[in-house]
Amino acid sequence: MKLKSEKVFGYIIAGIIVLVFSYMVTKNFIKKSYFDNSKFEKRITIGEINKIVPGAKSPPFFEYEFIVNDDSYGGAYIIESDLRRLSTKELKKFVGKKFYVKYVEKDPNYNKLLFNEFIKDTTLSIPSSGWSEIPE
Repeated sequence: MKLKSEKVFGYIIAGIIVLVFSYMVTKNFIKKSYFDNSKFEKRITIGEINKIVPGAKSPPFFEYEFIVNDDSYGGAYIIESDLRRLSTKELKKFVGKKFYVKYVEKDPNYNKLLFNEFIKDTTLSIPSSGWSEIPE
């Protein structure tokens, strides 16, 4: 009887792992389809990096926040390229810095930090629903 319950427990754990993996793949696919689909209007606003999460077995990433129509949203930017060579201490200099964020107007939870688009004018007045393109 004990062997049978261990087998059932193994199936339950395997099922949970498959469900979590499926959820992650589906969520990533949905986010990509929102950004690749031209029928979904995208907007631009300004976000601020508020935290760095160093990675041991996964790449480090920045957490950022932005506001659309008085509601706060967040996202994560995986640190890639030459930035990965920097130490956590060196990466902390980005905390508090502002960058443009592109988001799906219908659901700002689908967003991405435009890390290569630095904020040139810190006195910009941000429209509550963002801009249709990066301001000059």
